[in-house]
Amino acid sequence: MKRLLFFLVSLILLVIPLYADDGGYSIEAYKVKIEVSEENIFNIREDIDVNFIAQRHGIYRKIPIKNRVTRIDGTVSQVIAKVSDMKSNTVSTYHTEGNDKVIKIGDPQVTVTEKQYYALTYTYDLGKDVGKGYDEFYFNIIGNEWDASISNVSFEIEMPKAFEANQIDFSVGAKGNTSHKGVYYEVEGNRIIGYYEGSLQSGEALTIRIELPEGYFTATRDNVSWSINLNILMIFPIVILIVVLLLWLIFARNPREKIEECTYLPEGLNSAEVGMIYKGKASNKDAISLLFSLAQKGYLKIIDKSDKDSRYKASNSFEIEKLKAYDGGDKVEAVFFKGLFNRRDRVDEEKLRDTFYKTVNKVKKLVNEKDKRAHLFKKGADRAKVLAIILAILSHVSVTYISFAYGGYSGQLDAVTCAIIGSTAGVMLLAININKENITLSIGLITLGVILIGGFGGITFVPLLSDYQELIPVTIMNQVCYVVMFKVIQKMIKRTPYGQKLYLEIQGYKKYLENIDHRELNRLKQDHSNYFEDMLAYMMALNMSQKIMEKFSNLIENPPVWYEGQNFNSNGFINRLYRMMCSVEASMSSEPSSSSGDSGGGSSGGGSGGGGGGSW
Repeated sequence: MKRLLFFLVSLILLVIPLYADDGGYSIEAYKVKIEVSEENIFNIREDIDVNFIAQRHGIYRKIPIKNRVTRIDGTVSQVIAKVSDMKSNTVSTYHTEGNDKVIKIGDPQVTVTEKQYYALTYTYDLGKDVGKGYDEFYFNIIGNEWDASISNVSFEIEMPKAFEANQIDFSVGAKGNTSHKGVYYEVEGNRIIGYYEGSLQSGEALTIRIELPEGYFTATRDNVSWSINLNILMIFPIVILIVVLLLWLIFARNPREKIEECTYLPEGLNSAEVGMIYKGKASNKDAISLLFSLAQKGYLKIIDKSDKDSRYKASNSFEIEKLKAYDGGDKVEAVFFKGLFNRRDRVDEEKLRDTFYKTVNKVKKLVNEKDKRAHLFKKGADRAKVLAIILAILSHVSVTYISFAYGGYSGQLDAVTCAIIGSTAGVMLLAININKENITLSIGLITLGVILIGGFGGITFVPLLSDYQELIPVTIMNQVCYVVMFKVIQKMIKRTPYGQKLYLEIQGYKKYLENIDHRELNRLKQDHSNYFEDMLAYMMALNMSQKIMEKFSNLIENPPVWYEGQNFNSNGFINRLYRMMCSVEASMSSEPSSSSGDSGGGSSGGGSGGGGGGSW
């Protein structure tokens, strides 16, 4: 019985390959020759040897028009191609089916069997390259939509000019596969000649990707055009702006009240909580400011190593030493302290970099928790703010996209995305409140915003607006409304009466620091000689500038007990301390990069072209 069962199973396994191909054919050899031009246009020839195991009229070949280009880093682009000059070596018909151009090769009056040879040529125009900061040749030499096995795959690719051979990347197999096992090739000048050792099964692809320098391909343009009402397009962001203003006026506007200067902050608040009340939400800087509060309370010492050795300036400019265990009652400080040392007595900049951010995030989450915010901020304002942000972004994105569609760029998502991201980031920077204490930073942020709008956004807008000048007022109105919307959204923090009371006291303290004069400093020197050290953490949380901190230099006759450094000088100490604070903030908040900065990488079936086919 066992022998009979073994015989039947073996027979089935032998017979399955003969009938597994529902297409009634297999491809014995498939050679692809591609001539790539600088205009990102490919002249393609395909030589296909087919073995029919059932009567058929011929084969059909599907060539994609709309391509969804996927990379291994998760980035996705949509590419619209133009397919033209389709020819074959025998009777053929051509038509469009969905997102594919289809060539049907063979005579409907004649059936064929056994081995047949087909030759197919066509031009494949991908238009403007979709890479951001780079160009790429990313093409499915054999697509993953064939319904038969393919043997003896070979290819020859002629690039228009020189390229880096080490940037060539092949992938083979099912869609999404990144393996290149079995692919062999050599480079001769600008030519790539190779083959695949093995057989591609139904649904498998062979893909090549070459990362090229930006500008390798000459930009071309799609022939897509939309007809839209430009008046409606220009009015739309104005309407959304009015809605955002109404949301602010009704749900998120705080009453104007006079700010009275005060020497001290409200009692019972740590520096992270003060930052949260002042800004509406705790930031990295607010959380990290706790370091100086804990230092002043005697829990730790900060060792400034920036002058001991030049190498510390780049990688390890400070150390933090634990002096005693934390025994205070502040839960936020306890979490910070525990995450800082974590069963250690000493940490340095290198140990904190790319690791301590987890503790910073825990502290922010703790400070920003709902229960703590509930008695400070009104929930209705938060909902109104979220709605306003959604409306602002939708308005900007939709107007930008429709503008590009109007000019025939709807298929070039790289251009649209570049314009949206560039202008969005630029507008948000322009919307940042000018910091009067650090005008240099403000000018820098505004300049960066203009560069982003003019660079990332402008590079894509200029070609569009030069050809379609009627879009200029639409674009200007869209950007202006977007700037105003984000300025309004920044102010959408509605406080409870208690929250408003604390906010006004914090504002009064900030105003006190900004306006402090020599007479008041002399009074503090007599009444509270450690005032600067006691308030340093709060100054950091309130984004006080170095210029304001330097006003207190006369109060500092000796370095703080928690500070260890070389060559103390009261006049230069604030400058030195401020630089160290910046280093501490940068190291403690740094996170490991999610990627190495590569452009993406290719995967099998992830490029343009390819497609597939079958028999008929």
